[in-house]
Amino acid sequence: MSLFQEKRTGEDRRATEGEAEARRVERRSGERRQIEMAEISFIEWASQFASYKKQSGGIK
Repeated sequence: MSLFQEKRTGEDRRATEGEAEARRVERRSGERRQIEMAEISFIEWASQFASYKKQSGGIK
């Protein structure tokens, strides 16, 4: 007789590698967003930053 009674007497339900790959589904139906980076000058950055700060209510 063992010291501990096994509570999980059923079969292991975890999928094997092949089964897991077959059942894997992409949850997002649409296209994923892609990050696009471009190099801009400091003047362009400063003007964008100033307009952003103006919209958000200024520097706090």
